[in-house]
Order: sequence, then C-alpha cells, then structure tokens
Amino acid sequence: QIMAEEFPTDFGAYSSLASADDESVTEMPSIFLAMACSPNDAAVPRQSSLPSCMHPVLGGAALTSERPPNMLYDDMGQNISRDNGLYSELSVTYWLHENAPAADYLGICHYRRWLVLADGLRAALAERSVDVILPRPRITLPDVRSYFLQPTMGTLEERDYHQMLAFLDDENPIAAACARRIFHHRIHIPANILVARADVFHDYAEFLFHVLQAVQQRNEENGIVQEPRSLGYLGELLTTLYVALYHEELRIQYADCHLELNEENEGRRYEK
Repeated sequence: QIMAEEFPTDFGAYSSLASADDESVTEMPSIFLAMACSPNDAAVPRQSSLPSCMHPVLGGAALTSERPPNMLYDDMGQNISRDNGLYSELSVTYWLHENAPAADYLGICHYRRWLVLADGLRAALAERSVDVILPRPRITLPDVRSYFLQPTMGTLEERDYHQMLAFLDDENPIAAACARRIFHHRIHIPANILVARADVFHDYAEFLFHVLQAVQQRNEENGIVQEPRSLGYLGELLTTLYVALYHEELRIQYADCHLELNEENEGRRYEK
C-alpha cells in the first residue's frame, strides 16, 4: 500500500524494458564500475570472478600505507581521499567523477553490495534504452528524515540535515521544496550505488558534491568536527533527492542488490 501510494509519484521507473531476446539489441556499451573497498576488504581475491567491468578501488587510500595489489586507489588524480572518513564510499564516487575513463556508462558499488544486472537490464543497456539503474527503493519508517536522524541509524546530525536544506534554499529553491516533501515520506534510494549513462553520472556527482562540500565547508568555518560517515549518510538523502527531481527526464530502472555476507557482517543491519 505504501509503495503503491508513494513510489510511482516520486520515483516511477521507466516502463519500457528491453527483452533479452529482442532482435534490436546491439553490442554492449562500455561500462566502468568502481567497486568501493576499504583496507579491511583487502581480500578482493575473488577478483577473477568479478565482471570485467567492475574495478575494485581502495577508498581512503591517502589515509593508509596499505596498497593491496590489483586495485585502483582513490588518491590518484583529483580526489577527496583524505576525507573518506566523512564521505565513506562517496570518496570513490568523487574519484570516478573526476578521473573517469572513457565509457558509455559509469557506476559505483560496494565490495559486498552491487546491482544485479538481469537479462532485461543487460538488453536495455545494449540498446542504450536506460539512463540510470538504481537499487530498489527502501520503505523507510516512520519517514525518511526521522529514520536517518535516529541515533541507531548512523551518524547524521540534525545540524547537517538543516545545513543541507539551508544551502538548497539559497541555491536551488525547487530542490529544497522537493527535499522537504520527499524526506517526510517513506521511500529512499539506499547505499549510494548506481549505474548511469556517463553524462548523467557526472551531472549526479556535480549535484551531490556541490551540496556536500558546502555543508563540509560551513562546518569547518564554524569549527565543527563532523561525525564519521556523516556526509556519506547525507549523500543517500541527496541521491534520493536527485532521483526525485529528475525521474521524469531520465529513463530509470531498478535492480536487486547482491549482498556478500561473511562472518564479520552476517546478521548486521545495513551499514556502509
């Protein structure tokens, strides 16, 4: 009932999904997916089993002397690697945005969580008939704002939430009004992961970091020390906002997430 009421209004999926056996399907486009890893994920020894388009990237590489082999590092080129503690996987998103190779589609996933591209989605990619693929929206109770600000969820401070809204009020009143509406509903796009047409990925990243870095700067100017991962959590709200703002212009599809469990994270609630 909740999904029927809210999902189509704010995050409606593009209705035309290519068939896997459609004769019009052409050659697969070039795809580069950055798999955000931490030093604790050093293993990535399963690389041989990863799709060829998926490239492990060490997040926060500037903060560690570890250089696991067969990986890329988010301190290469223009980066915010030293702020990984605030941004979590979004330091890899920033790295990809600023240093992206030539590719038709770009994307970000996590070492233990990535989108499952079923046959229909692969066909849509081959046809270039999809602009963005996202994880399925999550029903968030009692509402998105309350959920993200509760202490058991993470480290997002109400101060930063209001900093975000104040900045949007000044910079983009339409986005600010949309944010106030959707964050009092019960649907959000989780995990800061997506696959998008390259130009859409860059537009999304510019929107995201324009706001996040403004919040970071305001806090630094006021001598406020932010909690770990705070901007990563705020990024999830902004990802949700971006989708809500542009869902009528973009051909969006949703996919299930593969969740890799091990002894350390099995049974834990969602975390970055």
